Amino acid sequence: MASSTVRRDSSQRFIIGLKRRLNAVTIDAPMHLRALVRTDELWLAALAILVGVLGGIAVYLMDFFSHHFHFWFFALPHLGEGLSQQTHIDPIRAMFVPILGGALLGSITWLLAKYRPGNFIDPVEANALYGGKLSLRDSVIVAAQTVLSNGVGGSVGMEAGYAQFGSGLASWVGQQFRLRRNDLRILVGCGAAAAIGGAFNAPLCGAFYGIELVIGTYSMTSLPLIIIASLTGTLVA
Repeated sequence: MASSTVRRDSSQRFIIGLKRRLNAVTIDAPMHLRALVRTDELWLAALAILVGVLGGIAVYLMDFFSHHFHFWFFALPHLGEGLSQQTHIDPIRAMFVPILGGALLGSITWLLAKYRPGNFIDPVEANALYGGKLSLRDSVIVAAQTVLSNGVGGSVGMEAGYAQFGSGLASWVGQQFRLRRNDLRILVGCGAAAAIGGAFNAPLCGAFYGIELVIGTYSMTSLPLIIIASLTGTLVA
């Protein structure tokens, strides 16, 4: 009788200890990670690397769909070739793909304006007015619109879409870790730098884009993080 009581008590203590360990992993761990990031710049550098990876992946996905749209819609001879590289395009496709694609894009824009009032916030505005807070959903929508417009032959560059997608991912990561306002602004600049650097295989160009256009000021705190993110995004893309 006594031995069974002892076994029951020991099993209960084991279960309670296991629950505490699971709580430490699932509930307390994010809190500890947030505290580390907020107190140690080394962890902020780790976040810059993560943002660089995400920015490089974002660039790859946008280019992937853009090249496939060109290949399908304009019947290009080889997948991966740019539309502007072609010496000949079927005249029927050259006429109607942009027209129909523009009509589709215009309809999507009209629906968004009707059911989602308000303008989308770009990275520069987010850093200047909202402390780096960007909507990831809105950033994905802007990136998709950019890819579709480019894919149907619209004369629009992909730079804004790259920067928006990369910055949106960076802002989402920073908000999950509840970064301070200034740190979140730096991370948004890291996302833009990673995307631009990865898109053009130019890490210095991406770094200057993130610093001068998105963050707006040079500092010894932001410069290394921006360079790390831009290099990472370039390597990943």
